[in-house]
Amino acid sequence: MRTWIILALLLLAACSAGEPGEQSYDGVSYPADYATTYTHYATVDRGDGTIRDLYISPRALQGLRSSGRLPHDSVLVIELWQAALDEQGEPLLDAAGRLRKGAMQDTLHVSHKRMDWDEEDFTSAARAGNWNFGSFDRASGAMIDENLTACFNCHQASSRSDFLYSAQELARFAMSDTTQYFYCELSRRSPCP
Repeated sequence: MRTWIILALLLLAACSAGEPGEQSYDGVSYPADYATTYTHYATVDRGDGTIRDLYISPRALQGLRSSGRLPHDSVLVIELWQAALDEQGEPLLDAAGRLRKGAMQDTLHVSHKRMDWDEEDFTSAARAGNWNFGSFDRASGAMIDENLTACFNCHQASSRSDFLYSAQELARFAMSDTTQYFYCELSRRSPCP
């Protein structure tokens, strides 16, 4: 009987381990409901013609409003857009002088703050406080296999603001319920001061 239990446990472990060579990852999860349940707290127009919409989970926003800090299990999402272009390929602006949205990009970036991460939950040896990062295919929710070390290393520079570059915008939103906007002349993933 004991042999059967050991064999059953080994078989269960082998089945849950995935295919050989497949990475087992229990870290950041894809928040499929972010567009309907999270709050859009800021938009960042960038000099390269991309737009980032920043979202915060309900638990995180509630914790921020009640204590002034993001609590354990806070989740932030970055949705990426290309600016709409005119016939000459120049970005179109709305009446307020902000980039008009064109096509949504396929990648969704997620930051998750937890106190109880295990080492195997991270895809990088680098760390940024209690935050972990993930990139996902927006349509399918599948994790995108990319090196996230740059995310951790970059966010280390914002350690004074809980490793967030949008901490000021988040605080302003929590007080005003007004979606914040700012322009960053830098391109791609360069942090804005």
